Amino acid sequence: MTMPGLVAIRFREPSFQERGPFSILVCLAFGIVIASMAFAYHPANSILPPRKANLTTAYERCVGNSFYTDIIRACTAAENHRAEILMDAAYRKALSTLLPDQRRTLLWSQAKWERRIEIECDRDPRPKSVEGGTLWPIFYTQCFMWKTRARTTWLKERYLDR
Repeated sequence: MTMPGLVAIRFREPSFQERGPFSILVCLAFGIVIASMAFAYHPANSILPPRKANLTTAYERCVGNSFYTDIIRACTAAENHRAEILMDAAYRKALSTLLPDQRRTLLWSQAKWERRIEIECDRDPRPKSVEGGTLWPIFYTQCFMWKTRARTTWLKERYLDR
């Protein structure tokens, strides 16, 4: 119900066609970044990259060539996902080589690490310095990514490279 003399204005979400070519280009660019990172990180026969030299170059290139935080956020999320896959592979391989008592110790250690990583990233000063801004999700995800990489290195040195 409106009062006499007042005009009711209704806003509607513009359709995809009305948004114009810019939004289409942004969607295409985002899709190309995600697709190129997926193919760069996952060879046909393996979830692991073929050489260590390729572990970060695609990520650095993706982040370095972008000026848009949405694309940098997608690059960082994809790299974090890849780091989790690598850690999971190292963890499973380490578990398969251990005796039952050692397996229990590693299972406990991994569970404790998974609980601790979120607390550590919540307290990390780098994401805290930009909390509430557009860089916060990037720095927060990078914290997880770096800690996951460090955990993968620790797993390999402690259990696999003996």
